[in-house]
Amino acid sequence: MPLLGRPLVLAAALSLPSGAHAAPCAIDARFDEAPAWSEAAAALSSLGLTDADCIRLRIEPSRGGARLLFTTQAGRTAERYVATPQELKPTVAALRVQAPAAPPEQAQPPQPAARAQREAPTAPQPAPKEHAGADDAPIRFALFTGARGGADSLISPLLSTALTLTFGHLELGATLSSELRYFDAQGKRPADRQTSTAALGIHAGARSPWGAADVLAGGRAGIATLLTRDRESGACTPDPASCPFGDEDARTFEWRFGAYAGFAVPREASLRFRTELGAELATPGPASGSLPLTPSWALSALVGLELER
Repeated sequence: MPLLGRPLVLAAALSLPSGAHAAPCAIDARFDEAPAWSEAAAALSSLGLTDADCIRLRIEPSRGGARLLFTTQAGRTAERYVATPQELKPTVAALRVQAPAAPPEQAQPPQPAARAQREAPTAPQPAPKEHAGADDAPIRFALFTGARGGADSLISPLLSTALTLTFGHLELGATLSSELRYFDAQGKRPADRQTSTAALGIHAGARSPWGAADVLAGGRAGIATLLTRDRESGACTPDPASCPFGDEDARTFEWRFGAYAGFAVPREASLRFRTELGAELATPGPASGSLPLTPSWALSALVGLELER
């Protein structure tokens, strides 16, 4: 019996897999214009992945991060989304330890006849909507309400809409807004010298992920039309001689230049809560000694909803 058992033990030992003959796992990373991601992908070599771990690891750029497709020797796949280059190596290491689970119908040992088919390249699955490819340009529509106020104690309720295209982290868009009615917080301005406005503008800035939110910042420019209630009246009534303002503000429009910052949350949803703060300068300003209809500088605060398609 000992003599018969020895060949069986030797045959079993020879059948064990040898790490010395393991082939490396093929890593396909596409980051030609993203050095940080390229370095993170190159650092995966330190994990020493072999075909015992995976036969293919595909890493593709995705909006705000990267998409991983991990394929095992048995043909099973797992897909992950990574937001930053620093998360790439830990995520791959976790997939190596926790290989994709086999579906119930594939839990049995692989049959030799089906081995070649399972080892064939697996077509990548389409990315989820919230992780669209970097070449996509999501369209976002936002609707805001808030207030705008500044110089000469002028304050007005504000309604605004924005249409934005996003290219990677760059945003470009247009805004349409209206200050419904400026009023003087100090009570210097008569009712017939109040104004509302209609403004059209463009904006450009950056949009970056930060936890569960998107953080936004950029600059904008626009033109506003002043819709004065009664342009024929004077700045002070009824006695012009006692009026400290000798001239009325006869402007019909003004250019505006400024900056904005805000955030939208939750970033993975198609409908988000969004808030924004802005600051602007206006030109041309009112004439010296006149009672301005709009502030020469202003701050704005907006809250609203953002829809992505």
